[in-house]
Amino acid sequence: MKIVFFGTSLFGIPALEALLGSGHTLEAVVTTADKPQGRHLKISPSTVKQWALARKIVPLEASRQNI
Repeated sequence: MKIVFFGTSLFGIPALEALLGSGHTLEAVVTTADKPQGRHLKISPSTVKQWALARKIVPLEASRQNI
């Protein structure tokens, strides 16, 4: 089965790991656009986007303008 995952936070990582080990195909990950984070408001990707990029999975960014 081909799967597209929607999520942003660290909470979704265990589910993503389980999907990778399930034998299904993780086609893409939809997450929020990069935003300012931390004391110096450096633009940073979400945890889920970082995870996807590290595994060569296509990260798609959703924003309020896309909805």
